[in-house]
Amino acid sequence: MHSDKATSYSPSVLIVGGGLAAMAAAISLRHKGFRVRILESRRKLGGRVGSFEDNSSEKSIDYCQHVGMACCTNLLWFLRTLEIEEHWDRETILHFFSSTGKHLPLEASWLPAPLHLSGLLSHWPGISIKDRVQIAWGLLKLMRLKTSRTLDDIPALEWLRSVGQTDHVIRRFWSTILVSALGDQIDRVTLGATRKVLIDGFAANREAYNLIIPRQPLSELIGDRAAKAMESMGIEIVYGTTVEQCQWKEHRCVSVVSRDGRAFKADHFVFAVPWHRLNRLIGDECDVQVLTQLQSAPITGVHTWWDRAWLDAPHAILVDRLCQWVFKEPLQKFKDNRLAETSLASNFVKKEHYYQIVISGSRDLTRGNAPQVLEMIASDLAEVFPKAADAKLLRGRVVTDPNSVFSVSPGHQRSRLPSDQFAQQNVWLAGDWTDTQWPATMEGAIRSGVNAANSMGKLILDQPNHVVDDLPKGRLARWLIA
Repeated sequence: MHSDKATSYSPSVLIVGGGLAAMAAAISLRHKGFRVRILESRRKLGGRVGSFEDNSSEKSIDYCQHVGMACCTNLLWFLRTLEIEEHWDRETILHFFSSTGKHLPLEASWLPAPLHLSGLLSHWPGISIKDRVQIAWGLLKLMRLKTSRTLDDIPALEWLRSVGQTDHVIRRFWSTILVSALGDQIDRVTLGATRKVLIDGFAANREAYNLIIPRQPLSELIGDRAAKAMESMGIEIVYGTTVEQCQWKEHRCVSVVSRDGRAFKADHFVFAVPWHRLNRLIGDECDVQVLTQLQSAPITGVHTWWDRAWLDAPHAILVDRLCQWVFKEPLQKFKDNRLAETSLASNFVKKEHYYQIVISGSRDLTRGNAPQVLEMIASDLAEVFPKAADAKLLRGRVVTDPNSVFSVSPGHQRSRLPSDQFAQQNVWLAGDWTDTQWPATMEGAIRSGVNAANSMGKLILDQPNHVVDDLPKGRLARWLIA
C-alpha cells in the first residue's frame, strides 16, 4: 500500500486534526512512504463529518447531511481507497419541487453534455418562456467565461444582472442551485464559484450532476470503518488529544504540545484545522493574518421526526422556499435477504419517520429558539407537500454551525493559502479553506489533503504528484465551454 522508499528512508509526519483533509493527507503520505500519526481531539475521526446519538430512536444521526457529486473525483477516490464506496448511493435523478409542490424529477436525456440537462430549464417551475431564454443566455455566457482568479473578485449577483437576469429569475432559478451548492446567500457568492458549480457540476460531463449520498451514519462510515482501514495501512491515530501550541527551533516547527502537556515530535507537520483556529497554533512563526479576512457562512440542519411518512422521493430540492433540501432516512441495503425482509417488515410498525431539512446561508434564521424554527419548518413544508400538512411533527432538533463553511464572497480567494505556504518552517496546511480552487465541500477538503501530501512528497522524497483526474468533458462541451 505504500512506497518502497519507506524501507530506506521513512520520515515521520504528524497531522494535527482528524477531518477529511487530515485523513486524505494521511493516506496520501502513507502511500508515499512516510510514517504518519494523526492527533485528533475527539473520540472519532471525521471532524464536521460527524453524527450525534438520538436517545429516543437509539440511532446515530448526522449533524448535517453531506452530499457529494460525481464530479467530485477525489471524494470517490477517497471512498474507494477506504473500501466504503459501496455504502454510498449514486442518485441519477434530481427531485425538484416547485414552491406549490409540483414534483419535477430531472435526469440526463440522450443529448450530449451540456444539453443533457436541458429538461432542467424547459420544465423549471414559476418562470415564463422569456425567463427561460434569459437563463439559457446566462448559462451560455457562463460557459464562455474562461477560468480566472479574477472571477473570484466579481459578485455573482452583479454579473447575473449584467447579462440580463431579472430579480425574479435570480430568485427562482439561480438562487435555488447556488445557495445549496455554495452554502451561502447569492448576494455574497462570487462569479468564480458560480461558474465552478454550474459548469463543472452540471454542464461539462453527463454524469457530473449525479448525487453521492451516504447510506449509513457518517460516524460509522468515517469514524469507524475508514479509521480501521487507515490503521490497517499503518497510520497511527491518537484520539482525545487537543494540540495547544507548537514548539519552534530556528524558525522551524519541531514538536507540538497537547493540552495535557505531552510533546509530540516528528520530522514534518501538517495542520488540518479550521482557518479560524490556525493563528492560535502557528501564528507566532507563520504569518496567517490574511486568514482573518475569510468570512464564515452558517448551515442549519433541522432534524425532524413525524408520525407518518410524507415524502415519496429519496430527497427533495425546494424552489424558492425556506427549506432548501429535504432528506429522508435512507433504506439500508442488506446482502442477507432475511435481514432485508426483517428491516422492511419493521417499517410497517414504525412509529416515527425521520426527515432532515438543510438550510444553507442561514444567517436570517432565528437563533436560540428551536420551537419557533420547527414551527416555521413545518409550515413551510405543509405548503409544498400535502401529506406533510396532514402529518404531525412529533419532535425536532435544530443544529446550526455558524462556521460550517467559509463564504465564497468576493476577495476570498486571496485569503486562501497554498498547502506549502510555510514549508520552509516545516509546516504544511490542509483544509477546504486552502487554495484548492474548490468551494467548501468534501471534495475541497480531500483535495487539500492530497495537495499537502503531494507538496511534501515532492520536496522531501522527490516523488511525483498523486493526481485524480477530473471527469472528461464531452465533445460538444469541449467546444462550448471556454
